[in-house]
Amino acid sequence: MISDVQWFITWPFVTLLTILTGLLSVLKRIKMKEEVWVLIIWVVFYFGFFSLGEISSRYFVILIPILYVIALFGVIEISKRIFLHENK
Repeated sequence: MISDVQWFITWPFVTLLTILTGLLSVLKRIKMKEEVWVLIIWVVFYFGFFSLGEISSRYFVILIPILYVIALFGVIEISKRIFLHENK
């Protein structure tokens, strides 16, 4: 088993929420702010840069806060959409 002291169980969840946020935005299910698009583009380029070579989890530490911001934005927008539609 491979282990790393910097890895947390929240990393896969946040990554999946970030992917879901981007996917829902592309499918026009949620409206994305320009600031969040800049963060998503940065994440894509960051992953693209890392696809060129071998990396360790210490290089992902700088990525995690950005993923949290994007994921939280997605959760808030999805919650607004769900709760606003239920109240109408």
